[in-house]
Amino acid sequence: MNDDMLRDALLTIADRAHDPGPVAARITARTRSHRQRRGLLVAAAAVAGTTAGTAVLLGRTPRVVSDPPAVSPPVSPSVSPLPAPTGTRVPLLFRATWMPAGYAETAREATLPGAPVRQARSWQRGDDVIHLFLHPRTEEELAGRTTSTIGGRRAWLTDNPGQPLQVHLDAAEGMLLGIAVEKAGDRARTAQRIAASIEPDGVSECAVSLAFGWLPGRLAGTVTASLNGTRTDWSESLILESGQGRLDVHLTGEVSTPKGEPVTLRGVPGTVFMGGEIKDCGDAVVPPTDGPPATCRGRVASSARIELGGSRILRVTTWAEVTRDELIRIMNELVVGPEPDVSWLPR
Repeated sequence: MNDDMLRDALLTIADRAHDPGPVAARITARTRSHRQRRGLLVAAAAVAGTTAGTAVLLGRTPRVVSDPPAVSPPVSPSVSPLPAPTGTRVPLLFRATWMPAGYAETAREATLPGAPVRQARSWQRGDDVIHLFLHPRTEEELAGRTTSTIGGRRAWLTDNPGQPLQVHLDAAEGMLLGIAVEKAGDRARTAQRIAASIEPDGVSECAVSLAFGWLPGRLAGTVTASLNGTRTDWSESLILESGQGRLDVHLTGEVSTPKGEPVTLRGVPGTVFMGGEIKDCGDAVVPPTDGPPATCRGRVASSARIELGGSRILRVTTWAEVTRDELIRIMNELVVGPEPDVSWLPR
């Protein structure tokens, strides 16, 4: 057999070869066909001069074709939804294990992590309120007070006429715990007994459904969350205090008349009111008797407001200098998550 006959025989075998990858062939049939032909032509040149038996052996050698790699289907957004928005939760560090009969916890307040720790809890019976608060200790506020010991902690008692009686306790890491009793019976004995019952908490939370989504960089500062009311009628707030001014967010049940420019906020009808700086307060300040009229400087708050249904109002109020677009963006990007746990509130 000469070279031409051998080459023709190998080409005939290649043309009759069975395609082992039907699925892959439908995708890249044309490319693979050309590649197979070129590969067999190279093999034919390499075996030129061999016997026909060798050529037949080549034709019968099975070709191993790897399965095409599995391709994961694209994930649809509907299959993996974004997580539900959440609000703000701050663990409360201390609690009172004793309260006079009839008092129910009605309010919690706490600064968010990253700011100096300030926390407060309030219990109420009728119009009488007892407060528990935690804040950084300063020597100035304790100067001149009588020192004693309550529950193994250093304590300071303050009892001024017309003011709530206060007991302060020395807490760890430069913190001060305080108990303020307004009216309850023997105020000194009540405050001391509450102080003796104080212990670490870490389980209770100050939780609200609100969280800031976007703020102008110049408004960075301390954020305080608070919640108060009853299980069926409560108010939530975030209060930002910065060097540029204060910004409040309130979610509360109320009936009020909106003021300002009608706009669409968070996809629903709302209003925006832009305040501004006051340079002359006019009659708001009594002028001195022997000089020109007094002037003052201040700001009328700007606000954005929407109704969420069920007499629930979401309002952003700020005394800081913000533009209309910034105020709208702050409102639109607020996180409003599920309702917080209010089982600790009274019925």
